[in-house]
Formats: sequence, C-alpha cells, structure tokens
Amino acid sequence: LVEYEGYIYNPMDLRAFPFDSDSLDFTLSADLCQTRDGSCQNAAFKTDYRLLVQETKFGPPVSVSLENDPLGWEHVATQMQYINVNAAQDHCRISIHLSRRTGYYVYKVMIPLIITVLLNIGQIDLPIEDLSDNLQHSGTLFLSSVALLYVVQDELPRTDFQTVIDVIILNTMYTFALSCFIAMWAARSYNSGHEDWARHINAWGVPGLTVLFFVALVVKILPL
Repeated sequence: LVEYEGYIYNPMDLRAFPFDSDSLDFTLSADLCQTRDGSCQNAAFKTDYRLLVQETKFGPPVSVSLENDPLGWEHVATQMQYINVNAAQDHCRISIHLSRRTGYYVYKVMIPLIITVLLNIGQIDLPIEDLSDNLQHSGTLFLSSVALLYVVQDELPRTDFQTVIDVIILNTMYTFALSCFIAMWAARSYNSGHEDWARHINAWGVPGLTVLFFVALVVKILPL
C-alpha cells in the first residue's frame, strides 16, 4: 500500500468568473520513498502505475473520484495518464477537472441586474418635459445596482482586471447613466420646440440601450 499526502498549489485564471473551469494536475513518481523514520531515499522497488491506468489481468483501470466536491465547484472528470516511459521508475499524471457552480451568481447578481435594466424601459412612459421624474427613475435604478454590488462584493474576486461578472455589472451602470443623459437630451429638445425629435429620442433611446445591453451580455457569455 502506497500513501501520498501533500498540498497542491494551483494558479487560477479568473477572467471568465463565474463561468470558469479549472484543472488540477499532479504527478505521482516512485523515484523517492519515505522510510519509517521520516527520511527519504531512492526507491528500491518498482511501483507499477500502469496497473492503475491500463486494463490488465488484475482488472480494469482504477477510477479516481472526489469524495466531496470542493465548495462552490463541481467535479467534471478525472484523467490518469502514464508518462515518462523511459524513466527507471513509473510516473503517473492525474488531472482533476472542475467547473464552478454558477447558480449563486446567476440568481443573486445577474437576474436582479437584468430585471432592473428591464424596469428602466418604463422611462419612455414618463412625461418628456418632466426631467426630474426621468432622472429620479434612472438614478434610483442606478443606486439599486450599486447597493446590490455592495451586498455581494465579498463573493466577487478582487482582481486588477475585469472578470465576466465585472463587465456585466459595469454595463448595467452604463445603461442607467446613459439613460439619464437621454432624458436630459429629450427634455432639452422638447423645451426648444423640437417636440417630434424629442419624442423620437424618448421612444428609441432607452429601448436601444436595453437592446445593446442584452447584445453585450450574450456576446460575453455565449463563448463560455
């Protein structure tokens, strides 16, 4: 019976967070063994890892699985490969493939943001000349997205680059901020006597921003 104990250091790429996946790769090598007194010495025996990864007369290959999935991750598959065939001792590489569970971020972040963007369309039914109501409408939704970000910020990775969910949050804020500028543009046009032009701005401005938001959302998520 051979027992291995240790830690795996695994740098992660979080650019696709929370739709990212990861792979843990480590190699079992029989070059050294630990004696009962804790010292290491060259292995005087041959550990045949091929019995683990190939079907032999002793039975089918051994399957490796996790007893419990890591918190927030789902075990997808495990691969075992016999490598370094020219070495005196056997070497076996084990790759554990994991995928992040996205349910928390979809239900607690993405869906609320999408709902607030859809609510922003209600601005087209507000009086064009009443600028304060239009600004209050979009401004309130903007502040609600900021409040949501404040609540879930501890669950988001602190990186110096933008992850997928960072881009979605920023696009939501851009939508509300631009909606305020559209309201001011429409109000100025209306008060200047260009009522038809103001109605066109009001009718197509915010819905156009909403369409752009969902296009950017699909473009960002679909390749993942």
